[in-house]
Amino acid sequence: MPDPSPHQAYVAEPNALERTAALYLQSQSRADAFRLRALTADEYRQIRRMERQTLLWAALAGVISGSVLGGIELTFVRNQFDGLEELDWADRWPYWTAVLSLAAAVSLVEIAFLYWNALRAMAALSAVTGLPLKGGNYRMLALRGLARTALEFPNPRTPVYGIDPVALVPRWKFVAQNLLYRAKVGISSFLLRIVLRRVLVRTALRGLIPMLAGPLYAIWNAWITRRILRRAREQAFAPRAVEALMAEIAAARHHLGESARRVMVEGVGELLVRNQDAHPTYVYLLAR
Repeated sequence: MPDPSPHQAYVAEPNALERTAALYLQSQSRADAFRLRALTADEYRQIRRMERQTLLWAALAGVISGSVLGGIELTFVRNQFDGLEELDWADRWPYWTAVLSLAAAVSLVEIAFLYWNALRAMAALSAVTGLPLKGGNYRMLALRGLARTALEFPNPRTPVYGIDPVALVPRWKFVAQNLLYRAKVGISSFLLRIVLRRVLVRTALRGLIPMLAGPLYAIWNAWITRRILRRAREQAFAPRAVEALMAEIAAARHHLGESARRVMVEGVGELLVRNQDAHPTYVYLLAR
């Protein structure tokens, strides 16, 4: 049986959300071939400007969602449930049902916007760096890597070309990493809202929560988005570096024997296992 193509080795069957994100990125892609040249100073300025705008939009989304929730609490919930502190826990369920329902609805809208904001940044980054996302096995690998980065999905934990990236990870740690990773954006953003209200419920700061929410959510969104952009930049620049390295290896091919090829392949496999991560750049390099 022939080896799978690079994008299939990375993610054999992407889910519906990944496919939707990939289709959006492809629709925005204009590059037809890799640019092996170094980026100009103006192109680097474009990237930095795009990243600043993306961070500002993410922070603004946090301010708006926090303000909306704070406004709801001040103008609606508290008016409907006056004297909440004197009620028994059994009598508070209408209040918490209303709060949790409204917080969930606002959070879903905010998370959807953050995903779109990240995908828009991926599309702009691929355009500036000349990273093609249409057609070809290696282009599909880059596409899937950027799509999963924008959605904050962890890299797959399945063997890549027979190499298990989590072979040295204890089972309990593997499960914990998956749970924590999935809590980064959606769950953590939602829980932040609830924890603020529960921790400060009986303190003097309770009345300040609606005013504190906006800035706190803005900082949280900006921090998460900054991590996404850093990973995206690594992936956008990686194919150029891999292709440049492959050109050097091809030029020195007549000096390399079978043992040299085996050592290089094993070295890349060691990267996967030691870093415990099937990063698309490793998959790209291993396939090449």
